[in-house]
Amino acid sequence: MSASEPQAIQKIVSGSLTQTMFDAIWTNNYYKVFPVSMQDFDLSTMLPAIFYLFRYGERRGDSAFFKSFASDVKTARQNDGKTTIDRVGEVLAQKNDFEGIGGDPEKAIFGDLLLSSCLGNRSHGSGRDKKIQRVYPTHYLSSWICLPDRAAHLRNVPEMMVSILADDQGEFVKTGRSDSTKDKKGKSKNPFPVGLGYEDNLLIRAFNQGVTRSEGALVDDRAS
Repeated sequence: MSASEPQAIQKIVSGSLTQTMFDAIWTNNYYKVFPVSMQDFDLSTMLPAIFYLFRYGERRGDSAFFKSFASDVKTARQNDGKTTIDRVGEVLAQKNDFEGIGGDPEKAIFGDLLLSSCLGNRSHGSGRDKKIQRVYPTHYLSSWICLPDRAAHLRNVPEMMVSILADDQGEFVKTGRSDSTKDKKGKSKNPFPVGLGYEDNLLIRAFNQGVTRSEGALVDDRAS
């Protein structure tokens, strides 16, 4: 095809259709052919849910994050998903594991530490009085925390990423508990298996520093 042919074809299409129709279809990205809406997402905020799917082969259920850090008894009873960095810091300051953060300046510094390292406000907002929306994966155990409060808010991105990395050719992603998924040394053949221990999955292993499991421990470490 010569250099002039694309321009000639474009002129034919332009002359055959209205300018509005031409502008709609003569583009590198004709979004109407995509069965999904084109939206961006922050993959780092998806990792806790991805960890959980890899480890257990299912979505995590509701846990007690909002109930544990509720601002009042009514909110705790309803578990309606409203709490702030200030409230989390206030509750943690009462625990024996956190000492030296009893005063207001210490609580403010501690809250800023939480906000800058592992928790995030709605719409990435700053401030310690905004609603907490997400948790960041500073550790594999972040998968235990129910943020966001509804799995539907993640738009099935964790399921998509797990399916891609697991690279299962079947209709469904299979868990890796069967012997057929392991080599002669007992190691998983797939670097990203679903349903095996965190020691067998390269992604989870990178975030599980400081975690050990003794022999005879429960397979399901949600109960440990």
